Amino acid sequence: MKQKKGIWIKLFPYSVFLFCCLNIFFRPILNMDEIWNYNFANNIFIGRLPYRDFNIIQTPLSSYLAIPFLFLFGNRLFSMRIATYLLMFLILVFFYKICMIFCNNIPVSVIVSVFINLLSLNIIIYNYNSLNLCIVLFLIWKELKLRMNDKKDYSIKFCII
Repeated sequence: MKQKKGIWIKLFPYSVFLFCCLNIFFRPILNMDEIWNYNFANNIFIGRLPYRDFNIIQTPLSSYLAIPFLFLFGNRLFSMRIATYLLMFLILVFFYKICMIFCNNIPVSVIVSVFINLLSLNIIIYNYNSLNLCIVLFLIWKELKLRMNDKKDYSIKFCII
């Protein structure tokens, strides 16, 4: 019984993050960059090549990564919202894991991560900036995890509360 309780405690933060990211589906289109990024992914989806068949300012990696969502969920803007949902969830998970390394306190890490979600309610869309943030947070988490596993203890450990 105690093992089941431990599993639910470990899964609780992720369920909170899944719930917090649902706001992405209910907000109106305020930022036309969302349509702009969808149009880039749509052009690649229908077979056009970036820089040759259509103009694109940013690097097309984020557009190429959105293609599976357009394929699986239909060629609609809602598919980009699903990709944004997954990206925001990953950002919160990596931020939570970084907070857990520094603080080692589940409630504080969840609260800080949810606060980050509240700060980014209107600005997070699926684009190269959000993708870069996710990649950077992943690399920071992996680096901190490697330093924690290293024999030398030169990592910084502190807690906010």
